[in-house]
Amino acid sequence: MNAALPGAAPAMRRLLIGNKYFFRKGGAETYLFDLFDELPARGWELVQFSMQHERNEPTPYAPYFVDKVDYHEHGSLIGEARAAMRLLYSNQARANMERLVRDTRPHLAHLHNIYHQISPSILPVLKRHGVPVVMTLHDLKLACPNYKMRTGGKICERCLGGDFYQAVVHRCVQDSRLKSALCALEAYLARWTRVYLDNVDLFITPSEFYRRKLIEGGVPAQQLVTLASFVHPEQYTPRYDKGDYFLYLGRLSEEKGIMSLVRAAAGLPGKRLLIAGEGPMQEAIEALLRAQHVSNVELVGMQSGQALIELIRGARCVVVPSEWYENCPRSAIEAMACGTPVIGADIGGIPDMVEDGVTGLLFEAFSVDALRAAILRLHDDDDLIAELGRNARAKVEQRYSIGAHLEQLLAIYDRVAGRVAPP
Repeated sequence: MNAALPGAAPAMRRLLIGNKYFFRKGGAETYLFDLFDELPARGWELVQFSMQHERNEPTPYAPYFVDKVDYHEHGSLIGEARAAMRLLYSNQARANMERLVRDTRPHLAHLHNIYHQISPSILPVLKRHGVPVVMTLHDLKLACPNYKMRTGGKICERCLGGDFYQAVVHRCVQDSRLKSALCALEAYLARWTRVYLDNVDLFITPSEFYRRKLIEGGVPAQQLVTLASFVHPEQYTPRYDKGDYFLYLGRLSEEKGIMSLVRAAAGLPGKRLLIAGEGPMQEAIEALLRAQHVSNVELVGMQSGQALIELIRGARCVVVPSEWYENCPRSAIEAMACGTPVIGADIGGIPDMVEDGVTGLLFEAFSVDALRAAILRLHDDDDLIAELGRNARAKVEQRYSIGAHLEQLLAIYDRVAGRVAPP
């Protein structure tokens, strides 16, 4: 490659981004596609590696993607056996990554969720070709076979020291002993072979809590750095004159604490709760509302775009009642960007985001009474809502803006690529 002429634009560097889904499936993918919009203007040409899927966005690199596999579908015994082996090691992913690296010669790789559908088989390929690797850990998979550290409706750290057989004993993966055994074996192989630790140069955790927990799980502290997620603050106009409801937005699943929130709201008949989202707990929520004749809780379905922003702007508060080790929930950042205080459970990465009495309120996780008390304290105090909302918006601009995020991320890229010395 020729040196750039004086005054010429700097040469583009090529970034390989790997994630098992190439459509906006969840928080990790939302983050990825937001990055896709920003990085080219900052000197990075993007190369993608993922899994084939009918919902994928178009990309010229789709021919390199691995075949689709869905571990929730049931097929023939032979098909399921092949899928199980791919969970541990994918020959196709290794071969396709080999071709992709040879054809594109990336300067750096930034990996995200590659477990199961892609597998860590791609990591030694990148290492062998001298491609530095950054990996964002969106969950606790490197320390817990079911990635949540939650079993039987409770927080569980039995596997944290490497005793992954506990996942089999307690059926931690989809309540299946076979699937739990496969994920436990996957965890043991990753630890014994050091496939992540020896082939990833730096791990990024979106919350300081996850960094600490992964250190407990055996990841060296010097390989971990915290970098929170982001929003574009200019896309969220804050509003401090609020409506008459409090709001939950997100997946309707057990670990999100949605049932505890519904029970708390059922004891507050004068307070409206709107629930925006879909998920496996929807029927249970509707059944509870009917059984207890609850009229102040309304399910408004999945919301997105400007309709979701307007819903957040008008809420007196957004409730994040999680009952697992939440990482860095986007729902909390979006609420704060709208000038809406957050009532959050004091668990996982939520206390890293919500300062009690400053940008919102914290309550004891799993406690319906504590959650109800927090809602009561905040809901009817307009002055407190406005004060917390303004503080929340200021925190987003300082810590969770796209500008602040990219400044830190690009510094990480330079550090891992050897352009600057580590701190």
